[in-house]
Amino acid sequence: MNLPKVDLLDEIRRQNPIVHCITNYVTARDVANLLLAAGASPIMADHEGEAKEIAALSQAMVMNLGTFKDSSLAAMKRAGKTAARLGHPMVLDPVGVGASPLRMEAAVQLLEEIPCTAIRGNISEIMALSERILEGKRILSQEIPSMPREKGVDADLSQGLKEQPMRFKQAGRLARAAGCLVVMTGPKDLITDGRAFLLVENGHPMMSRITGSGCMLDGILAAALAAASPALLAAAYAVSAVGICGQIAAEKTLLAGGGTGSFHIHFMDAMSLLTDEQVRQMARIRELPPKDIPPSTKKPEFDLRLYAVTDRAWTGKKTLLEQLEEALQSGVTLVQLREKELDDDTFLEEARKVKELTDRYHVPLIINDNIGVALNCGAAGVHLGQEDLDPREARRLLGPGSIIGVTAKTVAQARQAQMAGADYLGSGAIFGSQTKKEAIPMTTELLKEIASSVSIPVVAIGGINGDNISRLEGTGIAGAAVVSGIFAAEDIPEAACKLRLAIDRITGQPSSQDSKGGLHHEA
Repeated sequence: MNLPKVDLLDEIRRQNPIVHCITNYVTARDVANLLLAAGASPIMADHEGEAKEIAALSQAMVMNLGTFKDSSLAAMKRAGKTAARLGHPMVLDPVGVGASPLRMEAAVQLLEEIPCTAIRGNISEIMALSERILEGKRILSQEIPSMPREKGVDADLSQGLKEQPMRFKQAGRLARAAGCLVVMTGPKDLITDGRAFLLVENGHPMMSRITGSGCMLDGILAAALAAASPALLAAAYAVSAVGICGQIAAEKTLLAGGGTGSFHIHFMDAMSLLTDEQVRQMARIRELPPKDIPPSTKKPEFDLRLYAVTDRAWTGKKTLLEQLEEALQSGVTLVQLREKELDDDTFLEEARKVKELTDRYHVPLIINDNIGVALNCGAAGVHLGQEDLDPREARRLLGPGSIIGVTAKTVAQARQAQMAGADYLGSGAIFGSQTKKEAIPMTTELLKEIASSVSIPVVAIGGINGDNISRLEGTGIAGAAVVSGIFAAEDIPEAACKLRLAIDRITGQPSSQDSKGGLHHEA
């Protein structure tokens, strides 16, 4: 493990953080005892009348839906808002959210009203919550498979072993959508902030045979987040430390010929005696390398030279797919599917067909504006206008592996978009627009100023065709986004080839023509 070291237990024992626990009454005593063993100070208080006061004198908070009741939800909201105002870390354990609508809606309410620091749940809980949260953000859920229903507060450690890539994907999406860490516990524990993914492989199967191992982890996780940083590493070391206690306890139980009762006692003992040196020696934490991260978190390479933007207004005797294939055969390097009038279901159906086509030509597909369609068709990313979703929110939902383009018509907009995480900018309308009559033409001088003001690539858009594209030379653009210049042309292959040859000359990238005059695509 090459991750930075965190002196987690020393810091917890030195700072002695007070952890306010609104938790499962079945496991409250164990949560309190494990926190004491780790060097923290638990307060088990769930009355709404004192929630704000307790939160104010604490340094961290746990919200656990295990033995859920209305009064607990009210207390969580009041305490959580106070903790948020004071900047205290908060851990939400959405126990049983897949078992009843009541629990699910309570978890959603808490996440909507309170900025949690971490969500900690077993595989089925995280999958269920992820599906519900993402649906609420207009992300379609047809491709999210159903997970097994839960038994109760115990986690079924066999869940999800065959769906590891899906687990990564959904945990990452939930982290980005909720704006917090997600700790998914199971045979291997996954910790993610939506960008980095850490696997913890400590623990023992006997931990699943005592009630409350997850609830106890909630408490240690809250104490760790209060005492150490950065949060991702603090969470990973906390999960590892609890797993190490399970390993030590299992070994001592086996040697003594004991059962689950003995294991429970040894588990508590292990935490009270555990040192950071032991954690460093025994921790099995690894950061997932890019090859192990699902495709949705790996950003594809993209080439902006000839960026085709679809518009069904120009389809005539040929279908959009037929037009697009001709363009792809003739040098298009990136495709944006733009549909402003279709409902989401129809848009998604079309997007899937378009992606099948673009995949055959090794050309990434960008979806205009619609995050849900982009995620569910597996597109490479989205393009956002100034009136569309904020790029930061789009990045939270799509993750680091997606391409995000943003329209920028001024230098200020360009710089703001770059700071918000955009991967490229679209600037225009450089020659007016046949598709947006209200578009204001942009001067080549302003286009050049925008391109020079940012470090990310800029594509020109607006009224570009084979006759005027040469006027873009010297502006510093990385490519041209073309609508009618391709799709309104009588001869699409000829128009696309002419545009590609011109933009290759402008950007200094030589074309590779075949014997028929077409353009090869690099796989």
